[in-house]
Amino acid sequence: MTKDVAAHTRDFSFTSEGYDAGKYEAVDRSARLREVRLINSAYSARVTSFMAAELGDGMNLKQSYSGAPSGQSFVPERGMVLGSYIWTAEVRAGRTKAMKLSAEYMVAYSGLKDAPEEYVTLYFKKLARFTTYPYFRAHFAVHVAGSRPSSWCNFPDGLRA
Repeated sequence: MTKDVAAHTRDFSFTSEGYDAGKYEAVDRSARLREVRLINSAYSARVTSFMAAELGDGMNLKQSYSGAPSGQSFVPERGMVLGSYIWTAEVRAGRTKAMKLSAEYMVAYSGLKDAPEEYVTLYFKKLARFTTYPYFRAHFAVHVAGSRPSSWCNFPDGLRA
């Protein structure tokens, strides 16, 4: 039977009353990463914003990123937790959103047979971030590299305006 994360486990943390480091360590030792998969991605870029910043029109580019777990399900009798983690990165040129990338990753861990649900949830919240970040960083780099204005403006001298 699949257990969706209950409301009481959302608030459980390393500083919660009743937290047992031994139980968390047992989950940590037994958990095995089974899979990381990109399941959704959305990218948009405004070339005019990038060009204005590159040409020195007084616009500064401001970058930000964030990530959060989107939910998970735990199957104690199979020892598996499956969930998703969503990352978002934005680049702003002034007040304009020059670029935005959102990506959702499915993450699965096994080896958690009959582990306490609140410790599995805590483990997922902590580790899914570190597990998915390198994939997101690479995905971001590919999109941004393909959107650089200089790559769009590399025309032979005779075609430049």
